[in-house]
Parts: sequence; structure tokens; C-alpha cells
Amino acid sequence: MKLAFAAAVVVAHFTATSVSGTVVRSCGPLTTTRATYSGPAMTIVADSTIDARTGMGLVTGTLRSPATTGEFSAVYDHGVISGTTTGRAGTRPLVASITAAFDPASGFTKGVIGGRNPVGTAVLASSCAPPPAKQLRRAQGIVRASNADEITVGGLTCAVPPSLAVTVAFNYASGTWASIACSVSKGQATLVTIAGKR
Repeated sequence: MKLAFAAAVVVAHFTATSVSGTVVRSCGPLTTTRATYSGPAMTIVADSTIDARTGMGLVTGTLRSPATTGEFSAVYDHGVISGTTTGRAGTRPLVASITAAFDPASGFTKGVIGGRNPVGTAVLASSCAPPPAKQLRRAQGIVRASNADEITVGGLTCAVPPSLAVTVAFNYASGTWASIACSVSKGQATLVTIAGKR
């Protein structure tokens, strides 16, 4: 039996800065964001977990373009991701490096799949389980009041942690719709997750 194998250097550039379906959850210094990021030729569904103390984290997800589909895992290091993606380019298997500038709120820029990019940074992940359900209060509907310090949806008012302050201030003004979950400790409700209509 003869086995033929041909490999080639592949390079593709991408940008995906149209953001939708954002869901954000904070747990101490960790902020987890799930969103869909769309661009001229690429759609990415990504989950990012970033530690505010170190500026590092993990970004995983799926990507789809007219010619390529795949999954990727990457290290986040102060605004830049580097990792690997596996999938298919047309009918051929694809294994490639992936790098990009990334912000969970605004998406991917200067993205490169393939080429000869070094992938060197490594991080150790830690889990951050959400509070037990009995310690969470939830509300959804029209935002009655909102600023960088607190938000009120329905009859529930929650303090906004620093990790969610920008998200709340810029995306959930009074009169918009939101679904929130807040942890309660010693009578104080603190925002854990917030999402708009999908």
C-alpha cells in the first residue's frame, strides 16, 4: 500500500468586528464572554475567559468562512490571541496556527490563519463555578435605571462589578431590554451575568 501526503503553507487574513448575542459573566477577577463575531468573510462564535489580574486568559470557539470551517483554541495575552485551529479548507484537512488582536467587546482584528507564526505563550486555566442557584436572583425586562455602578431591571437592583461596568454603561441604558442574574450575599445583590435579546 502506498500512502501519499502533501502539505503546504496556508495563510489567510480575517477581521470580525460585528458583535451579536453577547453573554457576559463575572466571577471574581475572571470575566467570561460568549458572543458571535462577524466580518466580511468570517463568522466566529467564541468563548473567552480573561483574568483581570494578569491580563491573560483563554479563547476557544468555531470559525466559518466560504472556504474554511474549523475549531480553535488560543491563549489570550494582553489583547492578542495565539493558538491553533483544526478543520477543513474545502475538502482538505486543515491544521494551522491562528493569531489576532482580540477584545471581547469589539471582536477580532489583524487575524491570520496559517503562515509561519510562532505560538509560544501558555496559561493554566482555573474553573470558576457560578453561585448555587438558590443564591441567585434573576430578572428580565426593560432596564429601569442603569449606570456604571448599578442596574435595575423590573424590581431587582444589582451592584455592577468593575468587570461588567463598561458592558452595562455602553450596552444597557435605561429603556433597553436585559436579562440579569445577581448573586446575593449579606443582603447585597451583585450582577453576575447580563444579556440582551438574541
